Amino acid sequence: KDALTIAAVLAVIVGWAQLALPWDRWHPQTLLLLVFAADLIIGAGGYFVGGVDVNTYYLLPLYAMIFLFVGLTQPPSSSLANFFPAAVSAVYCLGGPGEPEALKAVAVGIPLWVIVGVVLAQVSLFRRRAERSIERLLEAARRLLAARDEVHGADILAELARDMLEADAVAVMMADGLESHRFTNVGQREWPTEIGGVEVDTQSDSGGIGEAVRRGETVFVSDLLASVSIPSEVRTATNARSGVFVPLPGEGGYFGVMVALWTTRRSRLEPFSGRAVELLSSQAGRALERIRAIARLAIEAQTDALTALSNRRQYREALEAIVPGDALVMIDLDHFKMVNDHHGHAAGDEVLQALGDCMRQVSRVGDCMARYGGEEFAMVLAAAGEEGALKMIERLRSLWESTARLATFSAGIAVHNGHESFDKTLENADTALYRAKHEGRNCTRVHDSGEQAEVGA
Repeated sequence: KDALTIAAVLAVIVGWAQLALPWDRWHPQTLLLLVFAADLIIGAGGYFVGGVDVNTYYLLPLYAMIFLFVGLTQPPSSSLANFFPAAVSAVYCLGGPGEPEALKAVAVGIPLWVIVGVVLAQVSLFRRRAERSIERLLEAARRLLAARDEVHGADILAELARDMLEADAVAVMMADGLESHRFTNVGQREWPTEIGGVEVDTQSDSGGIGEAVRRGETVFVSDLLASVSIPSEVRTATNARSGVFVPLPGEGGYFGVMVALWTTRRSRLEPFSGRAVELLSSQAGRALERIRAIARLAIEAQTDALTALSNRRQYREALEAIVPGDALVMIDLDHFKMVNDHHGHAAGDEVLQALGDCMRQVSRVGDCMARYGGEEFAMVLAAAGEEGALKMIERLRSLWESTARLATFSAGIAVHNGHESFDKTLENADTALYRAKHEGRNCTRVHDSGEQAEVGA
């Protein structure tokens, strides 16, 4: 009775003391200290009471509670770690090492409870992983919906995939379109900066990216050193030993592939993580496709369908943002109606497209090249001034004359002075164009420059 009283008092003291300890700041396996204390208290109490039959009936089941606790709160290895302390404690609880019946009971009971603890730990681990995966997928959906553009979305996807797969490097390879075979890395995490942009042509490359797209399923490569799944420069820079290629599905096919690499060789892709990342790729594929579609619509809303130059709406926005020193240029194809009448409207469209191509080739960063309407085009040349605008038209005319042109063009230039409205500057450029049309065509005129500058014929 004295021994049991001491054991009971110790149990109460330990129980109350553990309530005051800062478990949230310690490693979860620190809880094993309570487990070992319970082993010690039960074993010591049973040893002093004595009697195999009595302790087997009353005390031995307490070890099952200990292993249940370990299984529900600790990883599977912790039940194995508690095997020896629990076995020694149970032997003494049932009479000591010299008691054959004690050894028999422990030899049967403790291994059984270890198995129960390991199974419970595995189930708990699976449940916690499932909860974390669901949380991550919900977080992924939320963050992908908030992505600003395709690059931002791909970076978010790379970060989430690296976290889920515990990979060392991740890149998101995107195709130009559903029909394209060219894939480039749009987003990445822990991707070596010295690699830069990686381009893979799946039509000629039989690597992991092409295989994932062709098969429409995840492709895992255990030994990258013995395969050609990734370009050699990528394998060398990342020191990759294993990798996985997960296709990104869209409405009409696969337009992207997520590539995750590990620097240590893996024999297989962990099934739970594999399924989770496939669910992530399914969500991400649709989200990125939506982002791409919105971006395409935004471009189409600002672009002329025939020439791919800015449309009148976009030109108006550029016009409203001009500052003193910016030059406005109005261009009109000469006798364009004759092209349509003599060669047909298809030929006329080709002329318009050709002039648009030439304008893009001579443009600078910050310039706005637009189709103003019909056969009329316009430019906003940032900080070009009169001299810069004239040189720009010279380059354009020289390039245009090297093509199989069916028409010439006239141009009018006006430089914004800051004292007049942008509408007035536009009117001045239009007036200069009108002069060019009436003074021989195929020439350039500058508004109010003090002299007429003529370039061309």
